[in-house]
Amino acid sequence: MLCRSLGFTTDISILELGGSRVDRRSGFWKISSPHIPTFYWGNFLLLDQLSSDIPPDAWRDIFREEFPVASHVAIGVDDPTATLEAADSFAAAGYEVFDSSVLTCRPDHLAAVSHSPYVTRQLVSDDDWRAVREVGVATRAPDFAEVPYRRFLNDKTATQRRLCEDGHGAWWGTFVDGQLASCAGIFRTDGATARYQTVGTLPEFRRRGLARATVTAAGLWAADTFATEILVIVADPDYYAIDLYRQVGFELSESQLGLQRRPPTDRE
Repeated sequence: MLCRSLGFTTDISILELGGSRVDRRSGFWKISSPHIPTFYWGNFLLLDQLSSDIPPDAWRDIFREEFPVASHVAIGVDDPTATLEAADSFAAAGYEVFDSSVLTCRPDHLAAVSHSPYVTRQLVSDDDWRAVREVGVATRAPDFAEVPYRRFLNDKTATQRRLCEDGHGAWWGTFVDGQLASCAGIFRTDGATARYQTVGTLPEFRRRGLARATVTAAGLWAADTFATEILVIVADPDYYAIDLYRQVGFELSESQLGLQRRPPTDRE
């Protein structure tokens, strides 16, 4: 499946590798991941465009028809030019409205990492993957309740590990005194493109260059392993990590508009 949005194209490519379904509807795509039922952005609608002809309540009802047991609502817009202002009616209806920055970089443009006292390597063992989950819990948004978030991470990490073991990508991490402090996944999404997943660094280890080492190592590995020509990473434009990605060599390519309503049970 190819979208106008590079961000959603690479998102959905990885989801399909993991067993998610993509079904065409009139005016939108339905993406479903029954193996990760609490994954908002594994169970969502991707609209061809955001039109004022269909109000937020109507899209909520359509979402409920497509996902009758879901407790969330998640809607993406396959239009890189769509702005936050275009979704004002959703914000007024109680949706979280956000635009993510989609950045790209050629592997040979990745900035070199100077000598580091830390160990950066591929993650493969049971202990490694347990540590990946703990980094995910520690770096979740502060208003996500821990217990449901752990359940979600258990399902999602199991899928990510399977994809790595099947040769579709790899998870990389940087260690400080034997502890996994920073990690990220990277997956091939077509013959020339690879997409990063879930870059995270434990709060107590931030601003030491660990994420930079992890992202660079993963990107170079993808270039060597898959002959990747374009690396894709998606970031919150208001979060400091985007500055790190720019320093590594990434440049803004487009924006990605998302709309969601989270269930109260998932909030802290």
